Amino acid sequence: MRDVYRHLSRFTCLQDMRLRKGVYSKDPVWTPAPIRLGGVGCYEKICLSYKAMGFALVELPDTAIDTVMSMARDLSLGEPYVPPQYHGGAGLYDSTGFNYIQRKDESVGDGVHRGFSTSQSQALHVDGTLEPIGRVRTSLLVCCQPAHRGGETRIFDAVGAVAYLTRYGLSSVAPLFDPECLRRSDVGRSQSSRLGPVFAFAGDELLTRFSVDNTSTWMVESVDGLQDSLEMLLECAIPGSGLFISFRLESRQCLLLANDRVAHGRAAYVDGYGLPRRMLRGLFLNRPVYHGTP
Repeated sequence: MRDVYRHLSRFTCLQDMRLRKGVYSKDPVWTPAPIRLGGVGCYEKICLSYKAMGFALVELPDTAIDTVMSMARDLSLGEPYVPPQYHGGAGLYDSTGFNYIQRKDESVGDGVHRGFSTSQSQALHVDGTLEPIGRVRTSLLVCCQPAHRGGETRIFDAVGAVAYLTRYGLSSVAPLFDPECLRRSDVGRSQSSRLGPVFAFAGDELLTRFSVDNTSTWMVESVDGLQDSLEMLLECAIPGSGLFISFRLESRQCLLLANDRVAHGRAAYVDGYGLPRRMLRGLFLNRPVYHGTP
């Protein structure tokens, strides 16, 4: 724990006051302006937004997988990553490494996934349920067809919240670094699980696997102070905090999320008649970096 305090002290000293006050507008109806792919300096703008806010909102010319993969290559994201528990089919990921999020009738069987295939709300989480903290760097979400009503994307700057909460003392967040404070489970599939911290340092960099969805069990009975730390984090994950934002993805908009820094979720939604909400999703092990035109 001594190392945690040392890293936390250095981390908070490195944060500018803008981060400690929240990087998002406190206006609950604020929506970020999308960056047009192909526009002047678009890749530089994407990387800057991703670094500053933990996400970048991009307007695509179309939602074809080739278009998405071309952007991913230009941003050095690499190939889409498919977690091991999804290898071998089950209808969730296709041969490209992407999967579609769309409501399905539960009678379709093994292809149903609570987050991917229902219209229910999805609580805040990071992608990569069974992955070690920080492995899945980037989550990509493309809106092929928005919902008729609802379905807003929710983003919580979990790393920024820790920087903010240190104002109450380092001990207020220390339980979140316990190596056995959060268990995430592959619910309804392999039933495998991973026990680990909510936050961890890699050098001077703070990473997170903050999740409060149905895959998550917080070990509040065995880790002293964890319940209080969790409640303080949840108080930050609300509109107007400067650390939380909610907005609707429109058709041809792409969201690049810093999955090792921010958690995300969505509101429940209602499909339009004959026009179901449909999202294309991919996971990547790299962060966006632009090296310029070859």
